[in-house]
Amino acid sequence: MSGGVAFMDSDSIVLTQDGDRRTTLPLSAVGRLEVSRGRDRWSGAFRGAGIGGLAGGAAFAGLMVLQDWVVDGWTYLAFIAGGVIGVPAGFIVGGLTGVERWDERTVAPNLSLFVPRGGGFGLQASIRR
Repeated sequence: MSGGVAFMDSDSIVLTQDGDRRTTLPLSAVGRLEVSRGRDRWSGAFRGAGIGGLAGGAAFAGLMVLQDWVVDGWTYLAFIAGGVIGVPAGFIVGGLTGVERWDERTVAPNLSLFVPRGGGFGLQASIRR
């Protein structure tokens, strides 16, 4: 299940989904949370450059093979030429879209035993975020 966190207290979490629909979940039913930290444009740019280079090279080399333009060494040059075109294109597209960064948060109860001021024993529970 995914959504934005609207509210969270010691025993439940309220998620917003599809704009205005809200779902309340007990924290006991939540094993972990993944929190978006936004998009990393540089990682997206370098990933896009790698994908664009490989895709461009494969496309150019594949085009040569399909058109029966295979001459000794030319397929390698076509792969390099496609990569030269694909790298900057992929860098731009990847930089514009970015890569989503996620942090995983565990939601587990923290139990502790304590001695109150008046004597006796007490049990305290809290949620770590």
